[in-house]
Amino acid sequence: MNKFKILILILIISSCNSNNGVSNIEIDNQNIELGLLKIGDTINKSIFINSIGKNEFKIDSIGVSCGCTLVKYDKSPIPKDQSAEIKIRFIPNEKGKFNKSIVVEGNSDPPFNVFYLKGEVK
Repeated sequence: MNKFKILILILIISSCNSNNGVSNIEIDNQNIELGLLKIGDTINKSIFINSIGKNEFKIDSIGVSCGCTLVKYDKSPIPKDQSAEIKIRFIPNEKGKFNKSIVVEGNSDPPFNVFYLKGEVK
């Protein structure tokens, strides 16, 4: 029973330091307006993430909401006071207004950061 209490105590104490390794980031623009497009247009944009915390920022994964959006990025951690570029390629394949999302997961708080591509395809 005493071993169990000690284990619980250790878990509680270690959870108080749960933000170890967490980085703060700054994002230049989370809403990217692409304007009026045509089907098959190829749009290339970049977004920048700045690591402003005590720890380096590590991108764990990047998810996109459709197959018409591709992302390319350096998988190296972003050192403190440095920035990294995420290159985005969007090729619309259907008409209408769109609001596509790009989700960057990493060691930030919050761990998920969402960018939006907005526009309309005629």
